[in-house]
Parts: sequence; structure tokens; C-alpha cells
Amino acid sequence: SYTIKIMKNKLFNLYFLLMVTVIMSADADHLVMNKVCVFPNECEMIEIFNPTSDEIDLSNYYLSDQKEYFNWVNDQTLSLSNQDFIFKFPDGSSISPQGTFTITTNSISDFNLYYGYNPDISLIDNQLDISFVGANANLSNSQEVLILFYWDQSSDLVKDVDYFLWGSASNAVDKTGISNYFNDTPVEEQIYIRAADEGEIY
Repeated sequence: SYTIKIMKNKLFNLYFLLMVTVIMSADADHLVMNKVCVFPNECEMIEIFNPTSDEIDLSNYYLSDQKEYFNWVNDQTLSLSNQDFIFKFPDGSSISPQGTFTITTNSISDFNLYYGYNPDISLIDNQLDISFVGANANLSNSQEVLILFYWDQSSDLVKDVDYFLWGSASNAVDKTGISNYFNDTPVEEQIYIRAADEGEIY
């Protein structure tokens, strides 16, 4: 395990939340969310990394911060707030081998002002094939879930690709007992990263 102390400087804020996969991503055989920043609000971003030796087409990939995302493909009603999102990556988008793809909840100009380069997707500025993006879609500092998943647009099942949970297990995904899905890790056994206001990340 490792500990990151809170420091009040921009460099730390830039990488306030680092997923465990940032350490293991070189050995993965699928896309991983290797950077997730939630604090301060102006730096919110999700970076997806392709650790494989092949280019990966993103046309049937989706990203959501809603733990019942899998019900969406069966036209079931989801309890979505104006801070939630679930969207499909643009047709024709891809990630080259060892490449990254960046999503922000902020505008392109605000992202560029903070990081010095443009994101690949802005939930505010880009026209996306969207299932739902709330008027105030953002990443919570306290507790949240992010799920990267694949759907072929015809099956009644989705394929989980990568998963990140922080703050508590209250937003944990659990498809156990749902027809045709394998059992998920029990919620009480799922590991989550501490929230921003708890002082440290382990």
C-alpha cells in the first residue's frame, strides 16, 4: 500500500486521486482509467489508458458515474440526478497503443487553462451520443463510482471494462443475482479509495 499526504499545491491537486491501476496498468490487457482527478473542481478529469499493443476502437464503449448503469441497456428507469452522466464515446474515436483519452466535466477552455492542453471530450462542449448528462454533471469529492463498460448496442448485457470507487461503498456496483451476469465481489469486500476530505489516500 502507499499513502499520499494532502499538500496545498497545484501539483498535488493535479493528481488528487490516482487509481490503483496506475501502478498495474502496464500488465493489463484492456483499457484502464489510470488517472481520476476530482479536486479542485476546475481540474476534474478522467484519463483512460490503452496498455495493449493494439489500437482500440471506442465506438461501443461507455462511461458512467451511476451504479445502475447496466439497467440502461434494457430501457429500465434509472435514478439519475443533474450531477450524473452516462454517455457513449463518439463513433470513430480510438486509443492508440500506450495512448490515452481524456474526459473532463469542465469546458475545454477551462481544462486547457488548468492543464495546458485540450481534453478529448468535454461533457459541456462536445456533442455526444448521450444517454444522459445532467445539467451539472460532475465528479463528487466525497463519494462516487466510475464505470467504463462495453455494449454492442444489441445485447441485453454489458461488459464491465474498468471500475473505480471512492469515498464509501454506498455507490458500489453489485449485479449479483441478476440474470446472465456473473456474481460481483460482495459490496462489503469491495475496496474504495478514501474521500478528499479524509486527509489521506491509501
